[in-house]
Amino acid sequence: MKTLGNKSLSTIIAAIINVVWWVEWVVCGAIITIGIITAIVKQGFTLNIPVTFSTIKLLDVSPVNKDFPGGILNSTNGNLFIQIHATWQNIAMLLVAFVSISAMIMIITYQLKVIFSNFKQNLPFNELNFSRIRNIAMVLIVYSVLQWVTVIIVNQMLISNLNWGQVRLTYGFNVGCLFTGLILLIVAEIFKLGVLLEEEKSLTI
Repeated sequence: MKTLGNKSLSTIIAAIINVVWWVEWVVCGAIITIGIITAIVKQGFTLNIPVTFSTIKLLDVSPVNKDFPGGILNSTNGNLFIQIHATWQNIAMLLVAFVSISAMIMIITYQLKVIFSNFKQNLPFNELNFSRIRNIAMVLIVYSVLQWVTVIIVNQMLISNLNWGQVRLTYGFNVGCLFTGLILLIVAEIFKLGVLLEEEKSLTI
Protein backbone atom coordinates (compact mmCIF):
# COMPACT_ATOMS: atom_id res chain seq x y z
CA MET A 1 0.00 0.00 0.00
CA LYS A 2 1.30 3.46 -0.89
CA THR A 3 1.91 6.03 1.84
CA LEU A 4 0.64 9.25 0.23
CA GLY A 5 -2.23 10.14 -2.07
CA ASN A 6 -5.75 8.79 -2.53
CA LYS A 7 -6.46 5.20 -1.36
CA SER A 8 -3.25 5.15 0.64
CA LEU A 9 -2.25 4.62 4.27
CA SER A 10 -2.64 8.37 4.79
CA THR A 11 -6.28 8.12 3.66
CA ILE A 12 -7.01 5.46 6.29
CA ILE A 13 -5.26 7.42 9.05
CA ALA A 14 -7.05 10.62 7.99
CA ALA A 15 -10.42 8.86 8.26
CA ILE A 16 -9.57 7.47 11.71
CA ILE A 17 -8.42 10.89 12.98
CA ASN A 18 -11.60 12.47 11.61
CA VAL A 19 -13.71 9.98 13.60
CA VAL A 20 -11.60 10.58 16.72
CA TRP A 21 -12.07 14.34 16.28
CA TRP A 22 -15.87 14.08 16.44
CA VAL A 23 -15.79 11.46 19.22
CA GLU A 24 -13.72 13.86 21.33
CA TRP A 25 -16.39 16.54 20.99
CA VAL A 26 -19.16 14.13 21.98
CA VAL A 27 -17.23 12.67 24.93
CA CYS A 28 -16.20 16.12 26.16
CA GLY A 29 -19.77 17.39 26.06
CA ALA A 30 -21.10 14.23 27.74
CA ILE A 31 -18.55 14.34 30.57
CA ILE A 32 -19.24 18.02 31.28
CA THR A 33 -23.02 17.49 31.28
CA ILE A 34 -22.95 14.33 33.41
CA GLY A 35 -20.40 15.87 35.79
CA ILE A 36 -22.49 18.98 36.42
CA ILE A 37 -25.74 17.03 36.86
CA THR A 38 -24.10 14.51 39.22
CA ALA A 39 -22.49 17.25 41.30
CA ILE A 40 -25.80 19.11 41.66
CA VAL A 41 -27.86 16.01 42.49
CA LYS A 42 -25.36 14.55 45.00
CA GLN A 43 -24.36 17.97 46.36
CA GLY A 44 -20.75 16.89 46.02
CA PHE A 45 -18.31 14.81 44.02
CA THR A 46 -15.13 12.78 44.42
CA LEU A 47 -12.00 14.42 43.07
CA ASN A 48 -9.28 12.01 41.92
CA ILE A 49 -5.84 13.61 42.21
CA PRO A 50 -2.84 11.62 40.91
CA VAL A 51 0.14 12.21 43.19
CA THR A 52 3.79 11.16 43.21
CA PHE A 53 5.47 10.63 46.54
CA SER A 54 8.44 9.12 48.32
CA THR A 55 8.37 7.26 51.63
CA ILE A 56 11.03 7.18 54.31
CA LYS A 57 10.65 3.43 54.84
CA LEU A 58 11.11 1.20 51.82
CA LEU A 59 10.05 -2.43 51.73
CA ASP A 60 12.86 -4.96 51.30
CA VAL A 61 11.89 -7.87 49.05
CA SER A 62 13.91 -10.97 49.90
CA PRO A 63 14.67 -13.62 47.29
CA VAL A 64 13.32 -17.16 47.67
CA ASN A 65 16.07 -18.54 45.46
CA LYS A 66 19.62 -17.73 46.63
CA ASP A 67 20.69 -17.33 43.00
CA PHE A 68 18.08 -14.62 42.47
CA PRO A 69 18.87 -11.08 43.67
CA GLY A 70 16.69 -9.30 46.23
CA GLY A 71 15.09 -5.92 45.68
CA ILE A 72 13.59 -2.83 47.26
CA LEU A 73 9.96 -1.90 46.68
CA ASN A 74 9.44 1.85 46.40
CA SER A 75 5.89 3.07 45.85
CA THR A 76 5.93 6.47 44.19
CA ASN A 77 2.59 6.80 42.40
CA GLY A 78 -0.95 6.85 43.70
CA ASN A 79 -4.41 8.38 43.48
CA LEU A 80 -5.74 10.63 46.22
CA PHE A 81 -9.54 10.70 46.45
CA ILE A 82 -11.07 13.79 48.07
CA GLN A 83 -14.75 14.52 48.68
CA ILE A 84 -15.51 18.03 47.37
CA HIS A 85 -18.66 20.05 48.03
CA ALA A 86 -20.54 20.98 44.86
CA THR A 87 -20.22 24.74 45.16
CA TRP A 88 -20.28 26.77 41.96
CA GLN A 89 -16.68 27.86 42.64
CA ASN A 90 -15.45 24.25 42.83
CA ILE A 91 -17.46 23.22 39.78
CA ALA A 92 -16.16 26.22 37.81
CA MET A 93 -12.52 25.45 38.71
CA LEU A 94 -12.90 21.80 37.65
CA LEU A 95 -14.61 22.82 34.41
CA VAL A 96 -11.77 25.23 33.60
CA ALA A 97 -9.18 22.51 34.23
CA PHE A 98 -11.09 19.88 32.21
CA VAL A 99 -11.84 22.24 29.31
CA SER A 100 -8.18 23.36 29.20
CA ILE A 101 -6.89 19.79 28.95
CA SER A 102 -9.61 18.85 26.43
CA ALA A 103 -8.80 21.92 24.33
CA MET A 104 -5.12 20.94 24.12
CA ILE A 105 -6.04 17.40 23.06
CA MET A 106 -8.49 18.71 20.44
CA ILE A 107 -5.97 21.20 19.09
CA ILE A 108 -3.47 18.38 18.55
CA THR A 109 -6.14 16.18 16.95
CA TYR A 110 -7.21 18.98 14.61
CA GLN A 111 -3.63 19.67 13.54
CA LEU A 112 -3.16 15.96 12.76
CA LYS A 113 -6.48 16.00 10.90
CA VAL A 114 -5.25 18.76 8.57
CA ILE A 115 -1.78 17.23 8.16
CA PHE A 116 -3.09 13.81 7.07
CA SER A 117 -5.70 15.47 4.88
CA ASN A 118 -2.81 17.07 3.01
CA PHE A 119 -0.98 13.74 2.91
CA LYS A 120 -4.11 12.21 1.38
CA GLN A 121 -3.94 14.86 -1.35
CA ASN A 122 -0.27 13.96 -1.90
CA LEU A 123 0.91 17.31 -0.47
CA PRO A 124 3.50 16.37 2.16
CA PHE A 125 5.58 19.53 1.85
CA ASN A 126 3.48 22.65 2.12
CA GLU A 127 3.37 25.60 4.50
CA LEU A 128 0.28 24.28 6.31
CA ASN A 129 2.01 21.05 7.36
CA PHE A 130 5.00 22.99 8.67
CA SER A 131 2.84 25.30 10.79
CA ARG A 132 0.61 22.45 12.01
CA ILE A 133 3.55 20.36 13.22
CA ARG A 134 5.00 23.42 14.96
CA ASN A 135 1.62 24.05 16.61
CA ILE A 136 1.54 20.49 17.98
CA ALA A 137 5.08 20.93 19.31
CA MET A 138 4.20 24.18 21.06
CA VAL A 139 1.07 22.66 22.63
CA LEU A 140 3.10 19.74 24.01
CA ILE A 141 5.79 22.05 25.42
CA VAL A 142 3.24 24.40 26.99
CA TYR A 143 1.32 21.42 28.40
CA SER A 144 4.43 19.97 30.06
CA VAL A 145 5.23 23.31 31.71
CA LEU A 146 1.62 23.97 32.81
CA GLN A 147 1.33 20.44 34.19
CA TRP A 148 4.47 20.96 36.28
CA VAL A 149 3.22 24.32 37.61
CA THR A 150 -0.15 22.72 38.42
CA VAL A 151 1.57 19.89 40.32
CA ILE A 152 3.50 22.45 42.40
CA ILE A 153 0.33 24.41 43.25
CA VAL A 154 -1.75 21.29 44.03
CA ASN A 155 1.02 19.74 46.15
CA GLN A 156 1.36 22.91 48.19
CA MET A 157 -2.40 22.93 48.83
CA LEU A 158 -2.35 19.26 49.85
CA ILE A 159 0.68 19.69 52.13
CA SER A 160 -0.91 22.71 53.80
CA ASN A 161 -4.28 21.05 54.42
CA LEU A 162 -3.54 17.35 54.97
CA ASN A 163 -1.37 15.41 57.42
CA TRP A 164 0.91 13.17 55.36
CA GLY A 165 2.94 11.64 58.18
CA GLN A 166 6.15 10.12 56.78
CA VAL A 167 5.05 10.47 53.16
CA ARG A 168 6.66 13.30 51.17
CA LEU A 169 5.08 14.50 47.92
CA THR A 170 7.41 14.87 44.96
CA TYR A 171 7.23 17.17 41.96
CA GLY A 172 7.42 15.13 38.78
CA PHE A 173 8.01 16.81 35.42
CA ASN A 174 6.69 15.32 32.18
CA VAL A 175 10.04 15.04 30.40
CA GLY A 176 8.61 12.79 27.68
CA CYS A 177 6.03 15.37 26.64
CA LEU A 178 8.64 18.16 26.57
CA PHE A 179 11.12 16.00 24.64
CA THR A 180 8.44 15.04 22.08
CA GLY A 181 7.61 18.72 21.60
CA LEU A 182 11.26 19.63 21.02
CA ILE A 183 11.66 16.77 18.52
CA LEU A 184 8.56 17.95 16.65
CA LEU A 185 10.02 21.46 16.45
CA ILE A 186 13.00 19.95 14.65
CA VAL A 187 10.67 17.94 12.38
CA ALA A 188 8.75 21.17 11.63
CA GLU A 189 11.98 22.85 10.51
CA ILE A 190 12.69 19.86 8.24
CA PHE A 191 9.24 20.28 6.69
CA LYS A 192 9.94 24.00 6.28
CA LEU A 193 13.10 23.12 4.38
CA GLY A 194 11.07 20.71 2.25
CA VAL A 195 8.60 23.50 1.44
CA LEU A 196 11.45 25.75 0.30
CA LEU A 197 12.89 22.97 -1.88
CA GLU A 198 9.47 22.34 -3.44
CA GLU A 199 9.10 26.04 -4.24
CA GLU A 200 12.58 26.16 -5.78
CA LYS A 201 11.74 23.06 -7.82
CA SER A 202 8.53 24.69 -9.09
CA LEU A 203 10.38 27.87 -10.07
CA THR A 204 13.06 25.84 -11.86
CA ILE A 205 10.48 23.92 -13.89
